[in-house]
Amino acid sequence: MKFSTNRESLIDVLKKLRPFVSTRSLLPVLQNVRVEAFEDGRVNLTVTNLEVIGAAMAGATVDAPGATTLPYTLLVSVLGEMMGEQVSFSPDEGERTLIQSDLSESSLAGLPAAEFPKTDFVITDASFSFPVTAAWLKQRFNQVLFSAAGDDTRPVLCTVLFRVVGGKLTMAATDGFRLTLIDAPEAFGETAVPNFEVIFPAAQMAGILQMLEGDVTVTVNCKRVKFETATATAVLQVPDYDYPDFSPIIPTRVLTMFTLERARAISAARLAMVIAHHNDGPEAITLEHEPVDGEAGWLAMSSVIASVGANEARATLISAEGNQFSTMGVNGGYLLDALTHAPDGDIQIRTTNPVEPIVIRSVNDATWQCIIMPLHLKR
Repeated sequence: MKFSTNRESLIDVLKKLRPFVSTRSLLPVLQNVRVEAFEDGRVNLTVTNLEVIGAAMAGATVDAPGATTLPYTLLVSVLGEMMGEQVSFSPDEGERTLIQSDLSESSLAGLPAAEFPKTDFVITDASFSFPVTAAWLKQRFNQVLFSAAGDDTRPVLCTVLFRVVGGKLTMAATDGFRLTLIDAPEAFGETAVPNFEVIFPAAQMAGILQMLEGDVTVTVNCKRVKFETATATAVLQVPDYDYPDFSPIIPTRVLTMFTLERARAISAARLAMVIAHHNDGPEAITLEHEPVDGEAGWLAMSSVIASVGANEARATLISAEGNQFSTMGVNGGYLLDALTHAPDGDIQIRTTNPVEPIVIRSVNDATWQCIIMPLHLKR
């Protein structure tokens, strides 16, 4: 294997693969990146943690095709400190690879490419593919990923449901205290997508989204899903879980509905969180409606911790309908997450009473909603 390429471009490609490099495996080769050079001027870089296979291509001048594996972290560190725009890779003694630039060189010990796990994606009669864009995938997943659990106490809650039935897309993520849901009829336009259901691990999916750009072909085959672009590929092994039934926690009635500007709501929630963040327990903030002379008035967001202090911010309401409650408590971090990840435009806060879930909805995109369980306010 012998090739030369732009150093900065190679570093950028390698960084996209970082989420899928194994750091605690008993197999040393999983801490390596497989580097394969082809006669047509491509260099393919592949890593895997056995749950995701990530691969990306870099342009190069290839003098001799071949493959090896090199320690990922050490390779990125060496390239980052080397001088010069171009770097060349060539065989050294044994399994070492010589990396050179105009003003520096390093020799890294690797492992044979044959020891790297097989990365073939087998197409069967059950496989099917459909096109999307990376921008669409990122928008939709980022609107729900934040609600997935961050620990593995219940592994199924660390995932995102992705279900297609009759062209309607349903996505859901919940950590047991909040639920973010997308119900999008005709989500794929005129593209025919078969009915299917996949549960994506949230952490792995977040890494995959970072490496996707442009047009994406999604291929589903049993419990494996491949995301493929012109320059990158990711193959994900999806878990065999039954996603919990979340329909019972979706409120079926609304007695109060506030409409307000999303940016103002975010600012108010952030200020309330300055104090709430210091709480040892849930980051509780209080929502309180303050009507003014028969008009919509404000929605005040406040937090009080005796040992720290208190603050309050008021977001002007565009409208208030129903007004069946005056005060309720919510987890401020959850509220801020929902407001931050909601689709652009005005938002609605819907409630039934202070002891039932609060619902955050988008005015411009009725397919999205976030449901947050209330907190009991101490008197």
